[in-house]
Amino acid sequence: MATNDYIQIEGKKYATVFGAFQKSTIKPGTHRQAIDGSFDVTYGPQEYDVWQGMIRAPNNPATGYGSKAELITALKLKRGLTFYPHDSTSGPLTAHVIGVINEKSFTPDMHGTSNNWFIDLNLLIEPS
Repeated sequence: MATNDYIQIEGKKYATVFGAFQKSTIKPGTHRQAIDGSFDVTYGPQEYDVWQGMIRAPNNPATGYGSKAELITALKLKRGLTFYPHDSTSGPLTAHVIGVINEKSFTPDMHGTSNNWFIDLNLLIEPS
């Protein structure tokens, strides 16, 4: 299985920051501790995958890659997004943006053509 150094969101490629974009699992449930010290734990019927971390989005991307503006536009859509993880054979998946979208620029010329943005995000994968 080939692993890419990018993911795809809405048909555009975005480079991932090494070691900073990974899959996690959410196991929904509720818990409480009773007065006698015992635990009452109830689990939801299903677990959910979440891809989270940092991706790179330049102002002026290479062919096939998306720009920061295209990425932010896609992330603000009020619907599920088409998503391919690093392993492009396990897609397309439907992903929903959850939580904060954090944008970082490490150069003072934020609008310069050579600037790269680093975007922290969380993508909740819709169960199939």
